Amino acid sequence: MAGKMLEVSSKSFSKVLFSGSGIAVDACLDRAAGIRLHDEQQQAMYLLLEKTGNTLFVIDVSENSLYYIQVMADGTRVERKIADILDVLHEARDGGDAEGQKFAQALLEARGKKTTGALKYRGRVFTQSVHWNQMNYRSLVDEQGQVYAVVGNNTVLMDVSLEEQDGSSNATQIYEGEQLAQRVDSQLKSLVPGEKGVMFLLSITNFRQRADVEPKMANFYLRSVAEAIRSDFRGEDILGRVRENVFLIFICGSTSIDVIERRAQRIIDICQRVPMFGGQNPLCNVGATASGSNRQQFSVMLKQAEVALAAAKGRGDNQYRLFEEEKY
Repeated sequence: MAGKMLEVSSKSFSKVLFSGSGIAVDACLDRAAGIRLHDEQQQAMYLLLEKTGNTLFVIDVSENSLYYIQVMADGTRVERKIADILDVLHEARDGGDAEGQKFAQALLEARGKKTTGALKYRGRVFTQSVHWNQMNYRSLVDEQGQVYAVVGNNTVLMDVSLEEQDGSSNATQIYEGEQLAQRVDSQLKSLVPGEKGVMFLLSITNFRQRADVEPKMANFYLRSVAEAIRSDFRGEDILGRVRENVFLIFICGSTSIDVIERRAQRIIDICQRVPMFGGQNPLCNVGATASGSNRQQFSVMLKQAEVALAAAKGRGDNQYRLFEEEKY
């Protein structure tokens, strides 16, 4: 007889403070005894950093400093401070290194307005040697909506080289042409009653003007968008590209219209979180279409999604439309 799954009830913290000064963590449990966790929670955080190899960082906006903490494999803690971080970021943004520009632009944007983002970059901001890094970050705002800190973590991608990033072995799989059509048609044929196949087209409308000015950044930016989309979808979902600046996402399942609309808006939100090179905010639109027929074809759905995409562009920037809503 199968045993019961372990279940443990818990209560949420009433207060959690995460401060840049020394990266101190202070928490207060919502209990009558008023149990306070100081060293215990800090030690748990140190253990997590040791095992994951992550770096935690905080930008204190009022102090204009960046603090970060690492724990080496032998348990040694490294806590460092970068003073005058705004000047450092401005210098990197205006410099000639494309990776430094990308890193700086992301944090400058997060420092200036409420932002949540992810970025893959090549450099040695938190290391002694050059590596590919995955950085996740988020702005914290006060009651007036002003950013007072940027928090994040950085992971060194130890075994990923520049060449591997440009190849297919480690890069996000993006299908194109006949291969894309075949994969979508295969999933459509596998639909069972109650399931839908849903196609989204994401068009980054101001990509071309930026790519013409900074062509070296164009491919990396598109790859960053693709990776951000892939990280938010399931492994079996299909990610493709039908034009340079137009991505296709195809999903299957028991999906309602409400869910399709939420996913369309989610794709727009994901695109807008990836900082565009040159300092501009990404402008995008999404067109979507759905079918519950296992006789449906990729080519038909693509035309329908294109119609919906054109309708979304007609409404303005950062809009989505569903083909079912159009009178064609």
